[in-house]
Amino acid sequence: MPMKKLLTSKISGPISPDKLKGYSALAGAFLLTGLSAEAAVVYTDVDPDETYNTDGDLYELDVNNDGTPDFSLYVVDFTYPGIFSTTASGATYGGLFRDVFMIPASGNSVAGSYGGTFAYPYALNSGDLIGPALSFQDVTFQSMVYYLAVLDFPEPGSTLPFLSSGNWIGVNDKYLGLKFQIDGDTHYGWARLDCGADHHSFTIKDYAYETIADEPIEAGEVAPPVPEITFTDATVTVSEGAGTATVTVSISESIDCSVDVDLNDALTTATEGADFVFTDPSPLTFTTGGATTQSFTVDISEDLFDEPDETIVLTLNSPVGGEIGAPDEITITINDNDGPPGIAYATASTSVEEADMTVTGTVNIDVADDCSVDVSINPGLTTATVDDDFEFDSPMELNFTAGGATSIDFDVDILEDAIVESDETIVLDLEVTAGGCVLDEPDQFTITITNDDTPPPPSGMISFSLESVSFNEAEVAVSGSVEVDEASDCSVDVVMDDSGTATEGTDFTFSSPETITFTDGGATSATFDINLLGDLAVEGDESVDFKLENVTGGCEIDEDNDEMTLTILDDDQVGVSTNDGAEALVYSFNNSVVIRLLSAGWNEAEINLYDNAGKKIYHAVLLDTETSIVLNDIPDGIYIAQLIVDGRAIEKNIYLGKN
Repeated sequence: MPMKKLLTSKISGPISPDKLKGYSALAGAFLLTGLSAEAAVVYTDVDPDETYNTDGDLYELDVNNDGTPDFSLYVVDFTYPGIFSTTASGATYGGLFRDVFMIPASGNSVAGSYGGTFAYPYALNSGDLIGPALSFQDVTFQSMVYYLAVLDFPEPGSTLPFLSSGNWIGVNDKYLGLKFQIDGDTHYGWARLDCGADHHSFTIKDYAYETIADEPIEAGEVAPPVPEITFTDATVTVSEGAGTATVTVSISESIDCSVDVDLNDALTTATEGADFVFTDPSPLTFTTGGATTQSFTVDISEDLFDEPDETIVLTLNSPVGGEIGAPDEITITINDNDGPPGIAYATASTSVEEADMTVTGTVNIDVADDCSVDVSINPGLTTATVDDDFEFDSPMELNFTAGGATSIDFDVDILEDAIVESDETIVLDLEVTAGGCVLDEPDQFTITITNDDTPPPPSGMISFSLESVSFNEAEVAVSGSVEVDEASDCSVDVVMDDSGTATEGTDFTFSSPETITFTDGGATSATFDINLLGDLAVEGDESVDFKLENVTGGCEIDEDNDEMTLTILDDDQVGVSTNDGAEALVYSFNNSVVIRLLSAGWNEAEINLYDNAGKKIYHAVLLDTETSIVLNDIPDGIYIAQLIVDGRAIEKNIYLGKN
C-alpha cells in the first residue's frame, strides 16, 4: 500500500485567469471562469514510488483513500498464436500484445479520447485544468501505451509489422485526469505517472482530488504546505533581577493565522504572582504579508529569598490557519540572584551591673526564611559561673520561618551575690542547625557583669624582707624572703625582672613566678629559693632583680619595698703574690687567656697551659717585668694555667668559651 501523505488546500478566492492553463491538443479548447472559494485538495504521496512492469501487474488507485478502488492500472504483455493470416499464402502468424490499461470503476471515467476500439487517456501537463469542460471516457479498458506486433511475418514488402498508439508511451511526470463518484457526487482528481517506452511498464508517484463536488482541479495541484507556528527558542534564561523575559513566536510563512499561548502549570516551578506575572497574549495573530514573528514579555519579580532556580513553561495551543511545529514549548529559567540569608546577633556585646535582672539578646535574619539556630554558652571564654552568676538554658533553639519575623529575642538571667570578685563575662555562640541561612557577624554575644561589691580594706602589707642580698658564686641554693605585717589570707607572686645582668640557666635557676601564700593567723614571712650555678669564668659580679606582683585576698603590696636585687659575687679572677711582693694576674675572656706581670720579681718565669687531659698546649718564658701575654682562639673547655718561678708552681683553672 502507498504511504499516504494527506494535505488539504484552502483556496482563499477565485484563481486568477493567469493561473488557468489551457488544455493540450488532446483536451481541446474550453473556458473556466473560476473556482469555488471553499475548494480543498486532498493529496496523497506514494512514497516510495511504485513501479509495475510484469504481465498481470495490477495497481488499484483509491483516490479518496476510502478503501474502495476507484481506478485500476493493469499491465498486459503476452503473445497471441496464429491470429494473423495472409490471403496470398493462407498462413497464420502469431502476434505480441503489450499495453497498460486504465480501468475505471463503475460510474468513474478518465479524461481522454475514444478511437473506435479503445479509449486513450490524455497525458496532461502540470497545471492543465481537470473539470467538466474536459472529455472523459468511461469504457472499461482504456489504452495508455498500445502495442501490437506480428511475429515472423513472411510477406515480402510488408510495411506494417506492428501497430503502436496511446498518449503515454515513454513519458515522465504526466497526469491522468480523473472523474469519480463519492456518495453519488462527482469529484475531479489527478494521478501522476511515468510510462516506459517498452509499452508495458508504469510508475505511480502521487495523486490528489478536489473534495468539493463538481469543483475542477489543476493537474499537479496539491495543498500548499501548512505554515508551522513555533517558539523561536526552546529555552530562555534570565536573572531574577532582569525585570522581564521576552518570548518570540515564529511562523514559517506569512499568512493569516493565529495561535494561543498557555501557561503549563504542571511543569512550571516558579510561583505566579510571587516570582512572575504572565499576561496572556492570546491569540497571537499573523497576517498575510505581515511579520513572521510576534513577541511578548513575561514580568519577572525580584525578591530577597535564596532559592533554587525556577522555571516558567509556556505551550502553544489552538492554531487557526496553521499547525504547531517544534519547539511548541518554551522554558523560561529564572536564575536566583540572592545569597542565603545571613543570621547574626543584633549587637556583639553589652555590659550590666551585677544585680537580679534579665539581659535580653536579639538574633536577626536578613530575610525571613526557614532557619534554626542554637544560642549556646562558650565554656572556654565564659568566666561567670552558671547558677551562681547567671542562669541560661543552653543551648537555646531559635526558629525562623519563611515570611515570619526577622528577629527573635532571648533572655539571660543575671544573679546578685555579695562576693568581691573581678568583672565576669558570659559569651554566647551562635550556630546554624537547620535551614538555608548562614552565619554573619557578629556571631558571638558577650555580656560583661560588672562587680558591685566593695572589697574590705587591706589587712596586711606585703614586702621583701631585704632590698638587696649578695652571695658568692657557688653551686648552692640561696633564699630570699617576703613578709607581711599582719598575717592574712592572701598571696603574692615573686617575679623575676629581666633587667638583671646574670644569665638564667647559666648563673642561676629560678621558676618565675613563684607564688607566696599567707594565711590568717599563720606566719608573717616566707622564703623562696634561687639556685646559684658556679663556673670558672672571670666575669665580674652579676645581678638578678625580683619584684612582687598579682596580690590576691585581703593584702596589699608595699610599693616602697616591692623590689629586691640578688648580687652574685664572681670568684674566678686570680692574683698571685710572692714574698718579694711581686704580683701576676691570670684571667680568661671568651676563648682567650691573658697573663700580666704587674711588678718586678718575675724574671725568667715560665708559663704553661694544659688542657683538661693534662696535655701541654702552650709554653713560654717571661723575661721582663710588666709583660703581658695573650693567647687567642683557644677551643671551648676547661684549662689549667701554670706559672713557675724559682721552682715554685702556681696553677689556676680557666673555663674558656664564656664571657
